Amino acid sequence: MKAILSLMILWGALQAQAGTTAPEESFMTLVEQNEYITEKAKDIRRGMWRSGHEDVSSSTEWMSREALTKYFDPNQDFPYEDELDSEEITDLFVCNAKKNCEVYLISVSGSYWGGYGVESNFVMLYTQSKKSYTHSHLVYAE
Repeated sequence: MKAILSLMILWGALQAQAGTTAPEESFMTLVEQNEYITEKAKDIRRGMWRSGHEDVSSSTEWMSREALTKYFDPNQDFPYEDELDSEEITDLFVCNAKKNCEVYLISVSGSYWGGYGVESNFVMLYTQSKKSYTHSHLVYAE
């Protein structure tokens, strides 16, 4: 009887300890995502300033599936200077379909030696691991 009681106490202690282990990684909140993307945009602008660009500005946008589809519509009014390849575009749509991945667009513009350009930076933010990957392309340059 003592052995059974001892086993039950040991079993209860093990169960209690198992319940105190670290929970699965949590997802980033919308505020955390916004802060992350704001810092990412700041880093991109800083890089442009350091490379000699002037009048650098940026905007950020969360990209829904519809927005991605519209952005990459082959029948749009104007072509991009430099387009993402099909594998990069597929990466964006796959990320968008996942529960733990959000796609953001950071559009950055600036002037350089009298010219002007716009670059799109698509950030795939994995909200559980807090890692990101970026695909960039030149939208416009003169």
